[in-house]
Amino acid sequence: IRFDPVLLDELGYYNTSIVLHATDSAETATTLYVMATVQEYFPPLSEEEMAKAPLLVVDKYLKQRSGIKMGDTLTVDFVLENAGKQNLNLRKLSSNCTCLSYRIGSQDLAPGEQTTLTLLFNSAGRPGTQQKSISIFSNDPISPIQMVSLKVSVRR
Repeated sequence: IRFDPVLLDELGYYNTSIVLHATDSAETATTLYVMATVQEYFPPLSEEEMAKAPLLVVDKYLKQRSGIKMGDTLTVDFVLENAGKQNLNLRKLSSNCTCLSYRIGSQDLAPGEQTTLTLLFNSAGRPGTQQKSISIFSNDPISPIQMVSLKVSVRR
């Protein structure tokens, strides 16, 4: 069995199963589980190339809120900046929960440019402490995957 992420043509978290059926007298089946994080490959860069590369900087990686009522939607903003010398492309954003969606101003940032990533947390049916995240896949060769998280205390 060979897993080739190039054939997926998709960045992010990948999860699937493969069922193998034997032809023995018991006709047994075995399930193999495949889980992977597919990210862009960047060849090693010289110091000069690194100095010119795009660089994703986030204002804060974890923001905390408390006291929201269950059923309310919480909106929290994160500022993303390209602190590099080449254009930054936010290739994909991926949430770890259906309760967390997002809006983003621009997925392409020129050097020095900023954009706002707005997280929208739907607290319906989620009492207690919740920590949810968005993974940001970019063409930053130093940190191609970065994560911003929201930690929320939800009251009934």
